[in-house]
Amino acid sequence: MRWTLALLVVALVVAAPASAQSPAPTVVRFDAGDPPGVYSATLADHGPGCPGQPVFDDSVPVSAPTFLFAPCRPTLRLSFPSAQASVQVMVRALVLPASQLVAKAYSAAGLPLGAVTVSDPSSWKPVSLATPDGAASIAYVDVRAEGANVGVDDLALSTRPQPDTNLLVPGLRSDATEARFSFAANRPDVREWRCALDGAAFSPCTPPVIYTGLAPGPHRFRVAAVDLYGAIDASPAEYLWTVSEPASDPSTPGGKPVVDAGILPSALPDLDGDQIPDAQETLPLGNVPPIAGERALARLVSGTVYVKLPGLRQAGPLSGFVPLKGVAALPIGTIVDARRGTLALETAADGRAATDRLHRLSQSRLSAAIFQIRQARLRRASLRARAITTQLVLVTPPAADVGCRRLPPAKGVVRSLTATVTGLVRVSGGGSYGVGRNAQWRTIDRCGSTTTQVKRGSVRVYDKGSRRTITVRAGRRYVVKAKLFQARKGRARSARLPR
Repeated sequence: MRWTLALLVVALVVAAPASAQSPAPTVVRFDAGDPPGVYSATLADHGPGCPGQPVFDDSVPVSAPTFLFAPCRPTLRLSFPSAQASVQVMVRALVLPASQLVAKAYSAAGLPLGAVTVSDPSSWKPVSLATPDGAASIAYVDVRAEGANVGVDDLALSTRPQPDTNLLVPGLRSDATEARFSFAANRPDVREWRCALDGAAFSPCTPPVIYTGLAPGPHRFRVAAVDLYGAIDASPAEYLWTVSEPASDPSTPGGKPVVDAGILPSALPDLDGDQIPDAQETLPLGNVPPIAGERALARLVSGTVYVKLPGLRQAGPLSGFVPLKGVAALPIGTIVDARRGTLALETAADGRAATDRLHRLSQSRLSAAIFQIRQARLRRASLRARAITTQLVLVTPPAADVGCRRLPPAKGVVRSLTATVTGLVRVSGGGSYGVGRNAQWRTIDRCGSTTTQVKRGSVRVYDKGSRRTITVRAGRRYVVKAKLFQARKGRARSARLPR
């Protein structure tokens, strides 16, 4: 889903519009107007002496004039010529009573991908089936109500996860303590909206949403659509911004109260201008430019982010990790724990001097990950104009890979990284790495695969096993099968991280 970033200051700021949404799903009404070749319906496990053919019926449709009726107490199989990421349908038991109805999704190889059990299917009930990783891999769905006939209607198919929420932000008010948000979805059947501000839990909301009395500092707004079938946007739309400090009060020296030491906060040295006095900084000051292979600049955007500088040893529970506050210069080799926050990272994109007007920078916005910053040094002055890639290598959280050593291995996410980049950045997972310019993507490592999911732009993915490079464009994903984290030495990188 889509997110946009803006800096809210006292002056009027117009936010960039969110990027295009996923297309709406294809909806089958089971009547003569349906698009051809979208599905096929067959019956299995039906009663004896039955012709075994589903038929259109006009007795109790959800959407007139007809629905698909499966006689003979069968398992109704809906197959799709192309794999789907989301299959949603209205279902019910008919003619004979049934205590429950079960819908199951399968891959082309017959592997189960998900199941939904409907209690009391005597009336139409919604069912939403989606692949665990969002990939388009559902080849068919079986629907069965033990001992009863089955009816289905309003089948919605999509190769993308559903629903998809988009923020519509035409501009931010000049009043820095107020923010107004409107939003929409990629489909008309939204049943409910759920919103959250900063760390609060999601709750029902109605557009437009207006927040007033916002405190100075970073803020985060999220919104997710809930569709007619009860599916919730798994990747809510997000907006990050910062409310500036109020204007100085001329009646108070410096516009702020005097501290107990008799020194104004505005008079304390703050060379990198991050509103944190130099004496309180725990990391190198961020008043220096990035240098290829030597250092990067990091800025805290929201939440809590920890960093561990290369070679740093510190006693205590943080084991070398210190919180990132404001802006800091991080040496190449630093490990960043952004599982509970978001940071902006700026690195050199070539070997030119920072004062050279042709000098280029790479900028990244990173979240929900632990990673190490890597970058090659400039070896020869004659190559200073050559592009230099910033590498972000996924690091395994403590004990996150334990399930990969079991039989069968666990199926959940072991580690991941969400990156939005401008410049040249490489994100390295266990089975592949992706290189993007002006793109947004997520890299996910599981016990048996590395998935690259592109939301904006395009990413060149290198498959470490097959040694192939594939270009993955917006709205697509690429999965590399590989046995990761399973009892091998030297390949799993983990770190002692703050809890």
